[in-house]
Amino acid sequence: MAATVRGFNRERLAELRVEGGLSREELGRRSEVDPSVLSRWESGEKGPSPESLARVARALGVVSADLIRIPPDERTLADLRELAGYSQVSLAKELEWTPDYLGKIEKGADLDDARAQHLAHFLRTDTETVLAAHDRVVVQALQERLNRAARRRAAAAAS
Repeated sequence: MAATVRGFNRERLAELRVEGGLSREELGRRSEVDPSVLSRWESGEKGPSPESLARVARALGVVSADLIRIPPDERTLADLRELAGYSQVSLAKELEWTPDYLGKIEKGADLDDARAQHLAHFLRTDTETVLAAHDRVVVQALQERLNRAARRRAAAAAS
């Protein structure tokens, strides 16, 4: 099963579809997404993959970011990838990286400036945005490690 886009705004999708005077059937035809799938997105039963969200956004005359609730200053590399309409596998192929390598970078592995610039090109953003998104994940991963260590210390002290 394809990964779904984090922060997908189902209400905004329905709003844009109705404002555009489109039925689910017509939007489905224009985006090549089955109307029953669109219905499940709008009901919250299911979320879109990055690629299908990009097709629907184009059919609505907007960009994927218009259908996402994540503020720009909270977006991770995975969020930027999804906003650009890529799954991890499809972006890795474009970058000529392995999906495993891209996954490690998205989880906070070292990212040098040259690779950040290369990534920014495919994500249709600037290098600073890529580096800031990467830094968010690095900080989050470090915080999680510190929290685990503190819990272990507390458990050891209690026993």
